[in-house]
Amino acid sequence: MTLLESLKGFIQENSLFSRNDKILLGVSGGIDSVVMLDMLLKLKIDIGVAHCNFELRKSDSVKDESFVKKLALDHSLEFHCKSFNTKKYATAHNMSVQEAARVLRYTWFEEVRSGGYDHIAVAHHSNDRIETYLLNMIRGTGIAGYHSLQVKNGFVVRPLLTFSKDQIIEYARSNKLKYRKDLSNDDLKYRRNKVRNEVLPLLAQINPSIEKSILENIDILQETDKIYRGHIDMLQRQIVVKHKNSWRISIAKLVKLDPLKTYLFEFLKEFQFNSSVVDEVANSLSRQSGKKFMSATHSLVKDRDFLIISERTASHQKKPTIITQKLKSIKTPIRMSMRNIKINHFELTESQQCASLDTDKLKYPLRIRKWKRGDFFYPLGMKQKKKLSDFFIDNKISVIEKENIFVVESGSNIAWIIGHRIDDRYKVTKKTKYVYHMELNNGREG
Repeated sequence: MTLLESLKGFIQENSLFSRNDKILLGVSGGIDSVVMLDMLLKLKIDIGVAHCNFELRKSDSVKDESFVKKLALDHSLEFHCKSFNTKKYATAHNMSVQEAARVLRYTWFEEVRSGGYDHIAVAHHSNDRIETYLLNMIRGTGIAGYHSLQVKNGFVVRPLLTFSKDQIIEYARSNKLKYRKDLSNDDLKYRRNKVRNEVLPLLAQINPSIEKSILENIDILQETDKIYRGHIDMLQRQIVVKHKNSWRISIAKLVKLDPLKTYLFEFLKEFQFNSSVVDEVANSLSRQSGKKFMSATHSLVKDRDFLIISERTASHQKKPTIITQKLKSIKTPIRMSMRNIKINHFELTESQQCASLDTDKLKYPLRIRKWKRGDFFYPLGMKQKKKLSDFFIDNKISVIEKENIFVVESGSNIAWIIGHRIDDRYKVTKKTKYVYHMELNNGREG
Protein backbone atom coordinates (compact mmCIF):
# COMPACT_ATOMS: atom_id res chain seq x y z
CA MET A 1 0.00 0.00 0.00
CA THR A 2 1.37 3.42 -0.97
CA LEU A 3 1.47 6.36 1.44
CA LEU A 4 -1.30 8.04 -0.54
CA GLU A 5 -3.52 4.99 -0.17
CA SER A 6 -2.70 4.86 3.55
CA LEU A 7 -3.59 8.55 3.92
CA LYS A 8 -6.90 8.08 2.09
CA GLY A 9 -7.78 5.17 4.37
CA PHE A 10 -6.74 7.10 7.50
CA ILE A 11 -8.92 10.07 6.53
CA GLN A 12 -11.94 7.83 5.95
CA GLU A 13 -11.38 5.68 9.04
CA ASN A 14 -11.20 8.71 11.32
CA SER A 15 -13.85 10.79 9.47
CA LEU A 16 -11.44 13.72 9.25
CA PHE A 17 -13.35 15.37 6.42
CA SER A 18 -15.53 14.53 3.45
CA ARG A 19 -14.93 14.82 -0.28
CA ASN A 20 -16.97 18.05 -0.48
CA ASP A 21 -15.19 19.81 2.40
CA LYS A 22 -12.79 22.68 1.83
CA ILE A 23 -9.64 22.40 3.94
CA LEU A 24 -7.35 25.19 5.12
CA LEU A 25 -3.76 23.92 5.34
CA GLY A 26 -1.33 25.44 7.82
CA VAL A 27 1.87 25.54 5.77
CA SER A 28 5.13 26.74 7.30
CA GLY A 29 7.24 25.76 4.30
CA GLY A 30 8.95 22.94 6.19
CA ILE A 31 9.06 19.36 4.96
CA ASP A 32 6.01 18.17 6.96
CA SER A 33 3.54 20.78 5.73
CA VAL A 34 4.88 20.65 2.15
CA VAL A 35 4.36 16.88 2.08
CA MET A 36 0.84 17.30 3.50
CA LEU A 37 0.01 19.83 0.78
CA ASP A 38 1.38 17.60 -1.98
CA MET A 39 -0.49 14.51 -0.75
CA LEU A 40 -3.85 16.28 -0.39
CA LEU A 41 -3.44 17.82 -3.84
CA LYS A 42 -2.92 14.35 -5.30
CA LEU A 43 -6.04 13.14 -3.49
CA LYS A 44 -7.86 16.03 -5.21
CA ILE A 45 -8.97 17.60 -1.92
CA ASP A 46 -10.22 21.21 -2.14
CA ILE A 47 -7.56 23.13 -0.19
CA GLY A 48 -6.26 26.60 0.57
CA VAL A 49 -2.99 27.66 2.19
CA ALA A 50 -2.41 29.71 5.35
CA HIS A 51 1.06 30.84 6.43
CA CYS A 52 2.07 32.58 9.66
CA ASN A 53 5.11 34.84 9.72
CA PHE A 54 6.05 34.97 13.40
CA GLU A 55 8.96 37.36 12.74
CA LEU A 56 11.28 35.18 14.84
CA ARG A 57 13.92 34.23 12.26
CA LYS A 58 14.72 37.59 10.65
CA SER A 59 15.40 37.20 6.91
CA ASP A 60 14.57 33.48 7.04
CA SER A 61 10.98 34.33 8.07
CA VAL A 62 10.65 36.51 4.95
CA LYS A 63 12.11 33.74 2.77
CA ASP A 64 9.69 31.18 4.30
CA GLU A 65 6.75 33.43 3.47
CA SER A 66 7.92 33.96 -0.12
CA PHE A 67 8.46 30.23 -0.59
CA VAL A 68 4.98 29.28 0.65
CA LYS A 69 3.33 32.04 -1.39
CA LYS A 70 5.02 30.80 -4.57
CA LEU A 71 4.09 27.21 -3.72
CA ALA A 72 0.42 28.16 -3.36
CA LEU A 73 0.38 30.26 -6.54
CA ASP A 74 2.12 27.51 -8.54
CA HIS A 75 -0.82 25.25 -7.70
CA SER A 76 -3.44 28.03 -8.13
CA LEU A 77 -4.42 27.78 -4.47
CA GLU A 78 -5.92 30.49 -2.29
CA PHE A 79 -3.12 31.99 -0.17
CA HIS A 80 -3.57 33.61 3.23
CA CYS A 81 -0.69 35.15 5.17
CA LYS A 82 -0.33 37.17 8.35
CA SER A 83 2.66 38.54 10.27
CA PHE A 84 2.82 38.64 14.06
CA ASN A 85 5.05 40.39 16.59
CA THR A 86 5.24 37.14 18.52
CA LYS A 87 7.78 38.24 21.15
CA LYS A 88 5.74 41.32 22.01
CA TYR A 89 2.56 39.24 22.31
CA ALA A 90 4.34 36.69 24.53
CA THR A 91 5.57 39.44 26.88
CA ALA A 92 2.17 41.16 27.01
CA HIS A 93 0.38 37.89 27.84
CA ASN A 94 3.04 36.44 30.16
CA MET A 95 3.64 33.30 28.12
CA SER A 96 6.52 31.62 26.30
CA VAL A 97 7.26 32.50 22.68
CA GLN A 98 6.27 28.95 21.66
CA GLU A 99 2.90 29.20 23.43
CA ALA A 100 2.31 32.69 22.00
CA ALA A 101 2.99 31.39 18.48
CA ARG A 102 0.52 28.55 19.03
CA VAL A 103 -2.23 30.89 20.29
CA LEU A 104 -1.68 33.38 17.46
CA ARG A 105 -1.53 30.60 14.86
CA TYR A 106 -4.72 28.81 15.81
CA THR A 107 -6.66 32.02 16.52
CA TRP A 108 -5.87 33.35 13.06
CA PHE A 109 -6.39 29.97 11.37
CA GLU A 110 -9.89 29.88 12.86
CA GLU A 111 -10.61 33.41 11.60
CA VAL A 112 -9.65 32.34 8.07
CA ARG A 113 -11.52 29.04 8.36
CA SER A 114 -14.73 30.77 9.39
CA GLY A 115 -14.55 32.78 6.17
CA GLY A 116 -15.07 29.80 3.87
CA TYR A 117 -13.36 26.58 4.98
CA ASP A 118 -14.66 23.51 6.80
CA HIS A 119 -11.51 22.32 8.58
CA ILE A 120 -7.95 23.31 9.44
CA ALA A 121 -5.26 20.72 8.65
CA VAL A 122 -1.90 20.80 10.44
CA ALA A 123 1.06 18.56 9.69
CA HIS A 124 1.85 16.83 12.99
CA HIS A 125 3.16 13.29 12.51
CA SER A 126 3.71 10.28 14.77
CA ASN A 127 7.14 11.51 15.94
CA ASP A 128 5.43 14.63 17.31
CA ARG A 129 3.21 12.34 19.39
CA ILE A 130 6.28 10.55 20.71
CA GLU A 131 8.05 13.79 21.63
CA THR A 132 4.94 15.12 23.38
CA TYR A 133 4.66 11.86 25.32
CA LEU A 134 8.26 12.09 26.52
CA LEU A 135 8.01 15.80 27.33
CA ASN A 136 4.92 15.20 29.46
CA MET A 137 6.65 12.30 31.19
CA ILE A 138 9.58 14.60 32.04
CA ARG A 139 7.25 17.33 33.35
CA GLY A 140 5.05 14.88 35.23
CA THR A 141 1.45 14.41 34.16
CA GLY A 142 -1.55 12.13 34.49
CA ILE A 143 -2.68 9.61 31.91
CA ALA A 144 -4.41 12.28 29.82
CA GLY A 145 -1.14 14.15 29.28
CA TYR A 146 0.34 11.25 27.34
CA HIS A 147 -2.02 11.52 24.37
CA SER A 148 -2.50 15.26 23.89
CA LEU A 149 -2.18 15.28 20.07
CA GLN A 150 -5.56 14.15 18.79
CA VAL A 151 -6.33 13.09 15.21
CA LYS A 152 -9.32 15.45 15.28
CA ASN A 153 -9.91 18.28 17.71
CA GLY A 154 -12.86 20.49 16.84
CA PHE A 155 -12.15 21.96 13.40
CA VAL A 156 -8.47 20.97 13.54
CA VAL A 157 -7.43 17.72 11.84
CA ARG A 158 -4.03 16.01 11.69
CA PRO A 159 -3.98 13.78 8.57
CA LEU A 160 -0.25 12.94 8.86
CA LEU A 161 -0.46 11.62 12.40
CA THR A 162 -0.39 8.08 11.02
CA PHE A 163 3.04 8.59 9.38
CA SER A 164 6.55 8.68 10.83
CA LYS A 165 9.11 11.39 10.13
CA ASP A 166 11.16 8.89 8.10
CA GLN A 167 8.15 8.15 5.88
CA ILE A 168 7.62 11.87 5.32
CA ILE A 169 11.30 12.39 4.44
CA GLU A 170 11.22 9.46 1.99
CA TYR A 171 8.02 10.76 0.36
CA ALA A 172 9.60 14.20 -0.10
CA ARG A 173 12.75 12.62 -1.58
CA SER A 174 10.97 10.28 -3.98
CA ASN A 175 8.65 13.07 -5.15
CA LYS A 176 11.52 15.58 -5.42
CA LEU A 177 9.71 18.11 -3.22
CA LYS A 178 11.43 21.35 -2.29
CA TYR A 179 10.97 22.76 1.21
CA ARG A 180 12.48 25.16 3.74
CA LYS A 181 14.68 23.97 6.60
CA ASP A 182 14.17 25.59 10.01
CA LEU A 183 17.58 25.64 11.69
CA SER A 184 15.98 26.36 15.07
CA ASN A 185 14.78 22.72 15.07
CA ASP A 186 18.38 21.77 15.89
CA ASP A 187 18.80 24.32 18.69
CA LEU A 188 19.18 22.33 21.91
CA LYS A 189 18.07 25.23 24.11
CA TYR A 190 14.53 24.09 23.29
CA ARG A 191 13.44 21.10 25.34
CA ARG A 192 11.58 19.43 22.47
CA ASN A 193 14.70 19.55 20.31
CA LYS A 194 16.72 18.02 23.12
CA VAL A 195 14.23 15.15 23.34
CA ARG A 196 14.27 14.69 19.56
CA ASN A 197 18.00 14.94 18.99
CA GLU A 198 19.47 13.49 22.18
CA VAL A 199 16.97 11.54 24.30
CA LEU A 200 15.29 9.48 21.56
CA PRO A 201 18.55 8.36 19.90
CA LEU A 202 19.81 7.27 23.34
CA LEU A 203 16.62 5.28 23.99
CA ALA A 204 16.91 3.72 20.54
CA GLN A 205 20.28 2.29 21.57
CA ILE A 206 18.51 0.41 24.35
CA ASN A 207 15.45 -0.51 22.27
CA PRO A 208 15.76 -0.12 18.48
CA SER A 209 11.94 -0.28 18.27
CA ILE A 210 11.42 2.46 20.87
CA GLU A 211 9.24 4.63 18.61
CA LYS A 212 6.89 1.74 17.83
CA SER A 213 6.75 0.83 21.54
CA ILE A 214 5.90 4.39 22.61
CA LEU A 215 3.18 4.78 19.97
CA GLU A 216 1.59 1.51 21.07
CA ASN A 217 1.79 2.71 24.67
CA ILE A 218 0.12 6.02 23.75
CA ASP A 219 -2.80 4.17 22.12
CA ILE A 220 -3.16 1.90 25.16
CA LEU A 221 -3.06 4.87 27.55
CA GLN A 222 -5.62 6.75 25.47
CA GLU A 223 -8.07 3.87 25.74
CA THR A 224 -7.19 3.34 29.40
CA ASP A 225 -7.87 6.99 30.15
CA LYS A 226 -11.36 6.73 28.62
CA ILE A 227 -12.14 3.83 30.97
CA TYR A 228 -10.47 5.52 33.95
CA ARG A 229 -12.23 8.86 33.45
CA GLY A 230 -15.59 7.21 32.91
CA HIS A 231 -15.22 5.21 36.12
CA ILE A 232 -14.04 8.22 38.18
CA ASP A 233 -16.82 10.46 36.84
CA MET A 234 -19.46 7.86 37.64
CA LEU A 235 -18.23 7.43 41.23
CA GLN A 236 -17.79 11.16 41.70
CA ARG A 237 -21.45 11.76 40.84
CA GLN A 238 -22.43 9.14 43.43
CA ILE A 239 -20.08 10.15 46.24
CA VAL A 240 -19.47 13.92 45.95
CA VAL A 241 -22.93 15.32 46.64
CA LYS A 242 -23.91 19.02 46.45
CA HIS A 243 -25.70 20.12 49.63
CA LYS A 244 -26.89 23.76 49.69
CA ASN A 245 -23.66 25.82 49.60
CA SER A 246 -21.27 22.92 50.20
CA TRP A 247 -20.29 19.48 48.93
CA ARG A 248 -20.37 16.32 51.02
CA ILE A 249 -18.40 13.10 50.67
CA SER A 250 -19.69 10.10 52.62
CA ILE A 251 -16.81 8.70 54.66
CA ALA A 252 -18.52 5.29 54.85
CA LYS A 253 -18.60 5.06 51.05
CA LEU A 254 -15.15 6.55 50.64
CA VAL A 255 -13.30 4.06 52.85
CA LYS A 256 -14.62 1.17 50.77
CA LEU A 257 -12.66 2.40 47.75
CA ASP A 258 -9.22 1.03 47.00
CA PRO A 259 -6.75 2.62 46.43
CA LEU A 260 -8.40 5.20 48.67
CA LYS A 261 -5.87 8.03 48.24
CA THR A 262 -6.06 7.87 44.43
CA TYR A 263 -9.85 8.11 44.45
CA LEU A 264 -9.76 10.88 47.05
CA PHE A 265 -7.24 12.85 45.01
CA GLU A 266 -9.47 12.64 41.92
CA PHE A 267 -12.50 13.78 43.94
CA LEU A 268 -10.66 16.69 45.63
CA LYS A 269 -8.42 18.03 42.86
CA GLU A 270 -11.33 20.04 41.43
CA PHE A 271 -11.37 21.90 44.74
CA GLN A 272 -7.63 22.71 44.38
CA PHE A 273 -6.40 20.31 47.09
CA ASN A 274 -2.90 19.07 46.26
CA SER A 275 -1.59 15.55 46.83
CA SER A 276 0.09 16.29 50.17
CA VAL A 277 -3.13 17.73 51.65
CA VAL A 278 -5.10 14.79 50.22
CA ASP A 279 -2.72 12.44 52.08
CA GLU A 280 -3.45 14.32 55.32
CA VAL A 281 -7.19 14.14 54.70
CA ALA A 282 -6.97 10.39 54.05
CA ASN A 283 -5.00 9.87 57.26
CA SER A 284 -7.62 11.82 59.25
CA LEU A 285 -10.58 9.61 58.26
CA SER A 286 -10.28 7.30 61.28
CA ARG A 287 -9.58 10.12 63.73
CA GLN A 288 -11.64 12.59 65.74
CA SER A 289 -14.00 14.96 63.94
CA GLY A 290 -13.32 18.65 63.49
CA LYS A 291 -10.01 18.62 61.60
CA LYS A 292 -9.92 21.38 58.99
CA PHE A 293 -7.95 21.52 55.73
CA MET A 294 -7.50 24.41 53.32
CA SER A 295 -6.82 24.79 49.59
CA ALA A 296 -6.44 28.02 47.68
CA THR A 297 -10.17 28.17 47.03
CA HIS A 298 -11.91 25.81 49.48
CA SER A 299 -11.97 24.55 53.03
CA LEU A 300 -12.63 20.94 54.02
CA VAL A 301 -13.89 19.84 57.42
CA LYS A 302 -13.74 16.24 58.59
CA ASP A 303 -17.13 15.69 60.27
CA ARG A 304 -18.26 12.44 61.88
CA ASP A 305 -19.92 11.01 58.76
CA PHE A 306 -18.86 13.36 55.98
CA LEU A 307 -16.06 15.38 54.51
CA ILE A 308 -17.68 18.80 54.07
CA ILE A 309 -16.20 21.12 51.43
CA SER A 310 -17.04 24.83 51.19
CA GLU A 311 -15.84 27.74 49.09
CA ARG A 312 -13.52 29.98 51.09
CA THR A 313 -14.93 33.10 49.45
CA ALA A 314 -18.59 32.11 49.81
CA SER A 315 -19.20 34.06 53.01
CA HIS A 316 -18.08 37.39 51.55
CA GLN A 317 -18.93 36.95 47.89
CA LYS A 318 -20.33 40.20 46.49
CA LYS A 319 -23.27 40.35 44.11
CA PRO A 320 -22.30 40.54 40.42
CA THR A 321 -21.83 43.99 38.89
CA ILE A 322 -24.30 44.50 36.05
CA ILE A 323 -23.09 46.10 32.79
CA THR A 324 -25.64 47.36 30.30
CA GLN A 325 -24.66 48.00 26.70
CA LYS A 326 -24.84 51.79 27.15
CA LEU A 327 -22.71 51.89 30.31
CA LYS A 328 -19.37 53.62 29.66
CA SER A 329 -17.40 52.84 32.84
CA ILE A 330 -17.48 51.23 36.28
CA LYS A 331 -15.47 51.85 39.47
CA THR A 332 -16.25 48.68 41.43
CA PRO A 333 -15.21 45.93 41.83
CA ILE A 334 -12.61 47.11 39.30
CA ARG A 335 -12.05 50.32 37.38
CA MET A 336 -12.92 49.71 33.75
CA SER A 337 -14.13 51.61 30.69
CA MET A 338 -16.28 50.14 27.91
CA ARG A 339 -17.23 51.28 24.41
CA ASN A 340 -18.69 49.99 21.16
CA ILE A 341 -16.55 50.51 18.06
CA LYS A 342 -17.34 50.02 14.39
CA ILE A 343 -14.99 47.40 12.97
CA ASN A 344 -13.55 49.81 10.38
CA HIS A 345 -12.48 52.14 13.23
CA PHE A 346 -11.03 49.36 15.35
CA GLU A 347 -7.41 48.35 15.86
CA LEU A 348 -6.65 45.14 17.79
CA THR A 349 -4.46 45.58 20.87
CA GLU A 350 -2.28 42.87 22.38
CA SER A 351 -2.50 44.22 25.94
CA GLN A 352 -3.89 41.90 28.62
CA GLN A 353 -5.52 44.97 30.15
CA CYS A 354 -8.01 45.02 27.28
CA ALA A 355 -10.62 42.72 25.81
CA SER A 356 -12.06 43.16 22.32
CA LEU A 357 -15.22 41.10 21.81
CA ASP A 358 -17.73 40.67 19.01
CA THR A 359 -20.69 42.81 20.16
CA ASP A 360 -23.30 40.73 18.34
CA LYS A 361 -22.18 37.54 20.13
CA LEU A 362 -22.65 39.04 23.61
CA LYS A 363 -25.81 38.70 25.66
CA TYR A 364 -26.62 41.82 27.65
CA PRO A 365 -26.57 42.77 30.40
CA LEU A 366 -23.08 41.49 31.12
CA ARG A 367 -22.02 40.64 34.67
CA ILE A 368 -18.73 40.97 36.49
CA ARG A 369 -18.12 38.57 39.36
CA LYS A 370 -15.35 36.65 41.05
CA TRP A 371 -14.49 33.31 39.49
CA LYS A 372 -15.69 30.19 41.26
CA ARG A 373 -15.08 26.47 41.27
CA GLY A 374 -16.52 24.73 38.22
CA ASP A 375 -16.18 27.78 35.96
CA PHE A 376 -14.93 26.96 32.49
CA PHE A 377 -14.31 28.77 29.23
CA TYR A 378 -12.86 28.19 25.76
CA PRO A 379 -9.44 29.92 25.82
CA LEU A 380 -8.66 32.09 22.83
CA GLY A 381 -7.23 29.84 20.13
CA MET A 382 -8.74 26.62 21.50
CA LYS A 383 -11.86 24.66 20.57
CA GLN A 384 -12.06 22.64 23.77
CA LYS A 385 -13.33 23.99 27.05
CA LYS A 386 -10.95 24.38 29.97
CA LYS A 387 -11.69 24.78 33.65
CA LEU A 388 -10.47 28.08 35.04
CA SER A 389 -8.71 26.21 37.82
CA ASP A 390 -6.66 24.30 35.21
CA PHE A 391 -6.00 27.50 33.23
CA PHE A 392 -4.59 29.14 36.37
CA ILE A 393 -2.30 26.18 37.03
CA ASP A 394 -1.06 26.13 33.41
CA ASN A 395 -0.33 29.86 33.57
CA LYS A 396 1.33 29.70 37.00
CA ILE A 397 -1.11 32.16 38.58
CA SER A 398 -0.43 32.43 42.31
CA VAL A 399 -2.93 31.75 45.09
CA ILE A 400 -3.10 35.46 45.95
CA GLU A 401 -3.73 36.41 42.31
CA LYS A 402 -6.48 33.79 41.98
CA GLU A 403 -8.34 35.18 44.98
CA ASN A 404 -8.63 38.53 43.16
CA ILE A 405 -9.57 37.40 39.67
CA PHE A 406 -12.86 38.55 38.19
CA VAL A 407 -14.66 37.37 35.07
CA VAL A 408 -17.03 38.96 32.58
CA GLU A 409 -20.10 36.79 32.10
CA SER A 410 -22.33 36.85 29.01
CA GLY A 411 -25.48 34.86 29.69
CA SER A 412 -24.15 31.71 31.32
CA ASN A 413 -20.77 31.90 29.53
CA ILE A 414 -17.51 33.49 30.59
CA ALA A 415 -16.42 35.95 27.91
CA TRP A 416 -13.25 37.27 29.58
CA ILE A 417 -11.04 36.29 32.49
CA ILE A 418 -10.25 39.90 33.28
CA GLY A 419 -6.60 40.68 32.75
CA HIS A 420 -5.79 37.24 31.35
CA ARG A 421 -7.62 35.71 28.37
CA ILE A 422 -10.86 36.11 26.39
CA ASP A 423 -13.13 33.25 25.40
CA ASP A 424 -12.62 32.03 21.82
CA ARG A 425 -16.37 32.15 21.15
CA TYR A 426 -16.47 35.94 21.51
CA LYS A 427 -13.36 36.88 19.51
CA VAL A 428 -13.36 39.37 16.66
CA THR A 429 -13.54 37.70 13.22
CA LYS A 430 -13.88 38.80 9.61
CA LYS A 431 -17.66 38.76 10.08
CA THR A 432 -17.58 41.14 13.07
CA LYS A 433 -19.40 44.45 12.54
CA TYR A 434 -19.08 46.03 15.99
CA VAL A 435 -16.40 45.48 18.65
CA TYR A 436 -17.18 45.76 22.36
CA HIS A 437 -13.91 47.05 23.82
CA MET A 438 -13.27 46.80 27.57
CA GLU A 439 -10.18 48.34 29.12
CA LEU A 440 -8.91 48.18 32.67
CA ASN A 441 -8.02 51.46 34.35
CA ASN A 442 -5.25 50.75 36.86
CA GLY A 443 -6.42 50.02 40.38
CA ARG A 444 -9.10 47.93 42.08
CA GLU A 445 -11.73 49.07 44.51
CA GLY A 446 -13.89 46.94 46.68
